[in-house]
Amino acid sequence: MFFWSFSGEAHRDGLYKCYACREQFTATVGTVFESSHIPLHKWLQAAYLLCTSKKGISSKQLQRMLQLKSYKTAWFLSHRLRFAMAQPDSEPMGQGGGIVEADET
Repeated sequence: MFFWSFSGEAHRDGLYKCYACREQFTATVGTVFESSHIPLHKWLQAAYLLCTSKKGISSKQLQRMLQLKSYKTAWFLSHRLRFAMAQPDSEPMGQGGGIVEADET
């Protein structure tokens, strides 16, 4: 698949266009981050906090640590990430990936 980035005032940053189908897309298409107004850096911080917490982390704690405006946002973020981590057969965190192994180092 070939794609190019738009340039100019009429297009926003991070928008790409596929050569084959001529559709516009962003890097988050096909992931749990798609269709979300939460900034990507907040998603990644939340994923890190959820993965490194030994006893788990509440949505209220995520709201405080990430300085989110509402509890509803934190709840949405944590539930979508937990759903993505619980799906062994699908690839909601991205396409074409293999097995990723990680340890505490």
